[in-house]
Amino acid sequence: GLPETFMPSAIIPTSLHNTTHLTEVWLSIPVCAATTLTWHFSQILLLLHKPPHILPHSSFPPHNHRSTTISDRITIYRTIHSEILYHSRQILGLCLARPDASVRIHALQPLFVAGQCLDEDGERRVVVELLRGVERDLGWATEYRVRELMGEWGWDGVG
Repeated sequence: GLPETFMPSAIIPTSLHNTTHLTEVWLSIPVCAATTLTWHFSQILLLLHKPPHILPHSSFPPHNHRSTTISDRITIYRTIHSEILYHSRQILGLCLARPDASVRIHALQPLFVAGQCLDEDGERRVVVELLRGVERDLGWATEYRVRELMGEWGWDGVG
């Protein structure tokens, strides 16, 4: 397993923008926080790009020689969606814990991809605030990513 330094020193529930699934995930060593962000980001990418028939929980052939039903496929897609939401919310949680500037800069792409995966407006608003906070506090350009997300969400001209 991972060393203790990769285990959160605190997990604190938050209700920003009336969200119910978000927590602040505190890691005391910045490199551990950045690494954990990257790990959750990689898990999202793997889930998005791994063919369903090779997933361990899959009932698709070749794991099972029976034909795949619509229910089988929907169950697998729901599981993938649920796992992607979990990793996306962990990325937000690590960023909500007010990490060092170096971690916040490394969080930009994971935050952007998490924002593309989240479907609750409150969580999306948190992504926007976190990205804009990096630009405001550190001078690292993020507004183009905010605009891209808002366009994908149909929020053109908002905020």
